[in-house]
Amino acid sequence: MNERYGWIELRKKIFAVIAEEFALRSSIGEKIFHEIYIDREQVPALKHLLSQYIPDEQTLVEILGAIAERTGLEESKVRSLFDRDEILPQFAERLLRAGAFKEIRGKRENG
Repeated sequence: MNERYGWIELRKKIFAVIAEEFALRSSIGEKIFHEIYIDREQVPALKHLLSQYIPDEQTLVEILGAIAERTGLEESKVRSLFDRDEILPQFAERLLRAGAFKEIRGKRENG
């Protein structure tokens, strides 16, 4: 029986994807990423993440491309939604509203 993916589950999934992709291509671990940019009551702007952990603009482009691939969005769309002056939860919310994970909305993956 397929269950629906709710908004809360989709938020958890998008946070996991973002954390994994940043951790794979930067000097920040996934656990620390969650602690600083997702789990805190007040999280710093994305420009803090970029200045502290992302070595160059090409790395950011690769990260956003990987997020696009995993969410089913066009890379140009993901790049346009990324705003250095905002916080990660805002970026994640915009990705979801833009249609991230469209293929699994309304059903739960088996396994």
